[in-house]
Amino acid sequence: MDGRFALIALPRVTQSPRDPEREARFLMRHGAGKLHSWFGEAVVEPGARITIGGILELVPRDAPPADAELGYREAPAASRRIVGNRAHPLAITAAR
Repeated sequence: MDGRFALIALPRVTQSPRDPEREARFLMRHGAGKLHSWFGEAVVEPGARITIGGILELVPRDAPPADAELGYREAPAASRRIVGNRAHPLAITAAR
């Protein structure tokens, strides 16, 4: 998930101690430098109800799933993913 285009409105939890050197290496490796970056952790427990909002993106598949049966000249179904962008960020919140 690209954190530049996401809003995560879940309680923040500390799962591991902060490591500023590791965070700096991560930012440099991904070309983010030190510009407006922060690290936080949130936990979604199995079975928890959350709400996710974003843009549905259909991604064409190169090959059908192994168990799919297709007809002649029938393209494999596109996979679906929920994404966000600057104008419409991905939003993750607790279910109400």
